[in-house]
Amino acid sequence: MFSKFKSLVLNVTLCFIFSFCQNPILLCISDSETKIVILHTNDVHGRFKTSEETIGLDTIKSAKKFFSSKSPTILVDAGDAIQGTPFCLLNGDQDDNARMKKLADLMNSAGYDIQVLGNHEFDHGTSNVLEYVQNLNSQVLGANIKKISDSNLFLGNANKGNGDNYIMEIGGKKIGFFGITTEETTRTTPPQNLTDIKFEDEIATSSEQVQKLKKKGADLIIGVTHLGIGNSTKHTSREIAQKVQGVDIIIDGHSHSKLSETVNGVLIAQTGAYSSSLGEIEIDFKKDGSKKIDSSLMGVKQLGEMVSPDKEVSEKYEKYYSEISPIVDKVIGKSSSSFFGGTYRNQNITRIAETNMGDILCDAMLGYGKEKLKKTECKDIPIVAFDNGGAVRAGIPRGYITYGNLLEVLPTGNSITFQIVTPKQLYSVFERGLGKIKFNEDYFDGAFGGFPQVAGVKIDFDISKKGYDYNTNSGGERVVSVSLADEDGCTHNLLSRDDDETKIVLLFNDWAISEFPSISDTPVFQTGDKLVDILAEHMRNLTLKNEKEFSYPVTQNRVNLIFKKEFPVFDSKITVRNSSEVLANSNVKVSVDDKNAVSYKTDKNGDIIIKNLTPGIHRLKITYDNHMEDEILVSNFLDLKDGTCNLSNKYYTDVSSVENIIGQIPAKISLDDASFIKFARNSYNSLDDFVKNQVVNYSKLEEAEKKLSKLKGNYFSDMKGNIVVIVSVILASSLAVLAVMVVKNRKYQKINK
Repeated sequence: MFSKFKSLVLNVTLCFIFSFCQNPILLCISDSETKIVILHTNDVHGRFKTSEETIGLDTIKSAKKFFSSKSPTILVDAGDAIQGTPFCLLNGDQDDNARMKKLADLMNSAGYDIQVLGNHEFDHGTSNVLEYVQNLNSQVLGANIKKISDSNLFLGNANKGNGDNYIMEIGGKKIGFFGITTEETTRTTPPQNLTDIKFEDEIATSSEQVQKLKKKGADLIIGVTHLGIGNSTKHTSREIAQKVQGVDIIIDGHSHSKLSETVNGVLIAQTGAYSSSLGEIEIDFKKDGSKKIDSSLMGVKQLGEMVSPDKEVSEKYEKYYSEISPIVDKVIGKSSSSFFGGTYRNQNITRIAETNMGDILCDAMLGYGKEKLKKTECKDIPIVAFDNGGAVRAGIPRGYITYGNLLEVLPTGNSITFQIVTPKQLYSVFERGLGKIKFNEDYFDGAFGGFPQVAGVKIDFDISKKGYDYNTNSGGERVVSVSLADEDGCTHNLLSRDDDETKIVLLFNDWAISEFPSISDTPVFQTGDKLVDILAEHMRNLTLKNEKEFSYPVTQNRVNLIFKKEFPVFDSKITVRNSSEVLANSNVKVSVDDKNAVSYKTDKNGDIIIKNLTPGIHRLKITYDNHMEDEILVSNFLDLKDGTCNLSNKYYTDVSSVENIIGQIPAKISLDDASFIKFARNSYNSLDDFVKNQVVNYSKLEEAEKKLSKLKGNYFSDMKGNIVVIVSVILASSLAVLAVMVVKNRKYQKINK
């Protein structure tokens, strides 16, 4: 019996050794008790559809399923999920409640477990927020959002839980969450949206929540915050980490930062913005009671290699989008220039520099204002257009411009306002907007939502001088001069900083007036159309004026930095990509700021070096094979020296734009439609021959041209007839006058005889 037992032990041992040789990890004794994964997003801003640049909700659902198959997984969003794209703004003919239900339905389909509200969730009022929250399956946390009436939690009754914190039991562990939303919400959404709620101190509230979660027995405490690390908020996520004891992790949003850092032993993670990446936090609970926490970001390409978009979520999005596509897909113009705005390559560029997106918006506002006031008592008063950079939320790529593109630039639905202000007030507005810019080693930093994008005025500022005091809402000496400017950019009438009498019409937006104390109490004597519609009309007019497309310089030097440091010329390394692959060892052409293109050859990594660029901001247009192209912005001022261009062939996508343009031609043609029909013809002619036959409604364009030609023929025929009649009348009248003169002359001669 003993010998049999010995033999059995020997055989088992040999099998074990053999297995170890094949797979040594079997002999490793793990010190892990359990692992939990947290996937997280922030500042999605309505980018729900998977694309080459976006991780959509369909991919996020697949990612959660993939990670859940390996470890217990939680999906978290840190705010500003449902505002920023046309999809979030429009809802066909249905009401706001229906729209909020659809947005909640999509978030539910991705499988979110925990959410906090961002400041932009409140852009359409608290009733819409509650409708959204009530339809969510996730826990929505807002510990510092209270009702003014009784100081109870705003989300207390709307949520599945109590609305301030939540314990999620998963993998045998109690994971505690609390939610905080920035008090800056009171300044970044119209005040009328927040009349029934208040935002309590973020640090004090966080400390209170940590104690509550400890009493509930939380094994790990996570703050889900919409605070960010920027200059605009009173308290940042970094301050929470430094001042609140007991927090293990902060999943953050608001500042659009790509972040994975440890502050005071607390991991702070943020994914940037616009679904460009998905955050992964792995928590390894050790058997000795310790915890190991790792954080990383997964980009579109990396995640795309792991999972495929969930088909059901994709189909749901497409179904909802089809209800608004007739509005958002409408082509309103075409530009040969890209417009840069919002968050660009992780830089909030319209919050720190003048851009052509800000320029054209303010030009549209200025033109609109002049037209509205030309027959009023204000017709002779100088007009200045101003919009804060934080309101310019996106840019527009070169090519056809849709109404949906403009809704991404201006997603908040703000309208133009008219105020009578003085130069003294203007100086204070600009001081506030320029007060946070600073020099950071070799580039400028300090993006702030109040940065001035302007028209009708030129500003010179010096950041070496004393900045605006945001505590007292006063002061500042950075604005060296403010001068009125004409349409060509020529300056005249230098305004005095102390002038409190001269009248100026200030055009602004109704959302942000309360952010600028010097004008917040100044009466609005007129409110006009929505800025998105003003911009749409302006771009349409520019397009039709040129009958094909229009262009815009990258900057017009309206907001000029005076800085004592001399910047040298700089080189820019551009990685050229063709779809998802680098374009190696290939000839491309590069045009700098619309100048003549120069040939370059990419190296094995797809890189080219553009040498000796002058200091400042430049637009680079890269073209390959005559039709594959992209435009990017580079700047040594904004830490954007290098970049990546993604070449795309627009000929195929342009077919649908041309069809859309032809589809807009009215059934009943008038001579007023001549410019638009010409635009449609030029758009069709710009297509390659091999795709022209894909334009299914081309016959409508031909028919419209025939009708227009006939109208013009009739017009000129009528004109010809009218001219003959007029000439005949003139000749007859002249002959009659001549006959009378002859008769009178004969009578006069008889009398004299």
